[in-house]
Formats: sequence, structure tokens, C-alpha cells
Amino acid sequence: MLKQEPRLEAMTLYEYLVEKYLGQYEPTLRTVQRRVQVWKALYGDPKEVIFEISHPYMCIST
Repeated sequence: MLKQEPRLEAMTLYEYLVEKYLGQYEPTLRTVQRRVQVWKALYGDPKEVIFEISHPYMCIST
């Protein structure tokens, strides 16, 4: 499901698993949250990173 829609939240996946595997499979929410976090870090969209550029030795002429 995450491959098809990487923006899914862990709670949505948790609710799906509990509903689909009613009585058979009861994952804990925290476990699903950790696994989704790891999956997104490894396979999800990259985060945009912006670094501020500062010049430590700026010359100001007057």
C-alpha cells in the first residue's frame, strides 16, 4: 500500500490491518508506526534540504 500511496499515515494502515484481519492479526499501533517510519526513510520520497549560506569574512567598503 505504501508503494502505491507513500503519503499514507501509519494510523490508516493500522486501521486497515485490524479491519482486514479481524481477530487473526492484532498489531500494536506503535509497531506499525515504527515500521512505516523505517519504510519511508528507506524507500519514501526524499526530503528537500536547504542549507543557509553565510560568508564568515564579508568585506564591507565604506
